[in-house]
Amino acid sequence: MTEHEHEREHEELAKKPSVLVGREAPTFEADALLPDGEIGRVALEEYRGRPTLLIFYALDFSCVCPTEIVAFSEAVDEFEAANVSLVGVSVDSVYAHAAWAATPRSLGGVEGLRFPLVADLTKHIADEYGVLDCERGVAHRALVLIDADGIVQANLVYGRPFGPSVEETLRLAKGLARWGETGETCPTDWREGDEGIPQDLEAAEEFYRERYADEEDDEETLEEEILEIEISEMEETGDADGFERMSERDEKRDEKKEKKERKEEEKEEKKKEKEKEKDK
Repeated sequence: MTEHEHEREHEELAKKPSVLVGREAPTFEADALLPDGEIGRVALEEYRGRPTLLIFYALDFSCVCPTEIVAFSEAVDEFEAANVSLVGVSVDSVYAHAAWAATPRSLGGVEGLRFPLVADLTKHIADEYGVLDCERGVAHRALVLIDADGIVQANLVYGRPFGPSVEETLRLAKGLARWGETGETCPTDWREGDEGIPQDLEAAEEFYRERYADEEDDEETLEEEILEIEISEMEETGDADGFERMSERDEKRDEKKEKKERKEEEKEEKKKEKEKEKDK
């Protein structure tokens, strides 16, 4: 391969990234079944300005897909509360979508559907988002969470054995809303109402101290228990050197305790300052 060919190959690879997260979501416009039962058009660009969740699924009238679409449809109000729009996408036609939406849930349908289903007959959308199962000619089950600026913030792809979790997806949607409102990122297992992590390094360190304070308390309790055992043993053996070592250790522990108290005082002062700023 010549140097020119190598550069061209590198440029082609750069144009087609393997991961969408952090990049602008591929735009599209296609026929869709709308929530009111009418057939119309859906353009991703129309959703710009608020977060959007694309729900890719394999086929209408399949096994797992009805449970997925029904579950997300029932959670529309919760996603709306997080300011997130839902859009379903599969390789079915709008007429198949319409028949599916008119079929009772007890028969494997999605009657009562509350968000649009896009018809990706050409499979172009699934391919652009990197979720096309080429062997079966359908989309993998996948969730793509796009922020208000059109940037992909989450891209979850699932295998055939299981469907996605609406609860986990809602957690991501609420976390994205929290980030947009405060600029704080969400730690592992974050739930609505929990504290986020500030982007300021000093404030983040304060977050870690609060989060793992119980562990430090447990360590101090353990140290005290060990100390009591050591004192008891030294009294029995008359170990004078042991008492000297203990005295040195006590001094270090007192220094550590004073340092911790100072940090707590500083933390309280910062908290009061923040409250004053909010009152202004």
